[in-house]
Amino acid sequence: MTVCVVLASLILFSCVQEAGIPAPYEEINGADVTGSLEYSNSYGDYIFVPSREVHINSLWVSDHEVTQSEYECFCYYKVAPDEDTGKGKNFPAFNVSWFDAIIYCNFLSIKKGLTPAYSVNGSVNPALFPGAENYENTSRKYRAPDDAESLWVQIEFNEIADGYRLPTEAEWEYIARGGDGGIPKKQTKYPGSNSADSVSWYKANSASAIHTPAQKKENSIFIYDLAGNVKEWCWDWYGEVTSSTGELGADSGEKRVLRGGAFNSDSRYCEVSARDCLSPSERSPSVGFRLVRTIAGKSAGKKHSSSGGGDGAESGASCCSGADSGEGADE
Repeated sequence: MTVCVVLASLILFSCVQEAGIPAPYEEINGADVTGSLEYSNSYGDYIFVPSREVHINSLWVSDHEVTQSEYECFCYYKVAPDEDTGKGKNFPAFNVSWFDAIIYCNFLSIKKGLTPAYSVNGSVNPALFPGAENYENTSRKYRAPDDAESLWVQIEFNEIADGYRLPTEAEWEYIARGGDGGIPKKQTKYPGSNSADSVSWYKANSASAIHTPAQKKENSIFIYDLAGNVKEWCWDWYGEVTSSTGELGADSGEKRVLRGGAFNSDSRYCEVSARDCLSPSERSPSVGFRLVRTIAGKSAGKKHSSSGGGDGAESGASCCSGADSGEGADE
């Protein structure tokens, strides 16, 4: 019996090592967060402003940025990753627009039998989004149309869906600050440390390239690469945040929020409250994304995964197996 257990453990370990991806999801408790000056940065651009009250849902949070092997299950690039920046199945996906990320989220949700978080003109299947048929390749993979901003103006976010999605900006910073039932009183300059070098790949230490996940120290809730490597898309429009700003950020805008800094960023852009933005149709070698899922009816308590998540937390590493993208979603 002991030999069998040891052999099984070795087999599991070898699979994890081959995947090269850490245990994929952490379960965190939500909270009602009231803003404070202590959350500000030296540039005065921050989101948890005094008197702003934000409800954060309990979430499954991917401990790594979406990798190239995961992304390529359903999507293809307009400009493929290059060797100089970082090309390989376990490197973070980049050259991904906000719209591309929306497509990926919905396809993965459909694949896993979950309710997609996003819809365009009433449809949750990205294959049926306006113009999508012109951007399907021979492998039945998709990318967003170059004119998605004019075609997908009616994109809607179902806040109660249990599918994969981008975090809101408030959720992203809550996660980066180690939020789990509330934001800890003791805070650090960067997510998980006062030293950029210990938690991030940025301009001073990255050798002008991205790196595979989890080589740097995780934050207090076991999430990696929240600073540096690639910037991460959030749902929100970029705009001024005031005490009356809703949980989903600005009501409108021209650019979507990016958080976390990148391999080519100065350290100040990797600070936990630093903000950035980009047009949702633009693609950049320094931009990727991370997934979260809302946990409906979450009870109290903590659960940190150590071998691949828990109930409802599937590893994105296996997303290519089984049905084709879009199967079962005819809306």
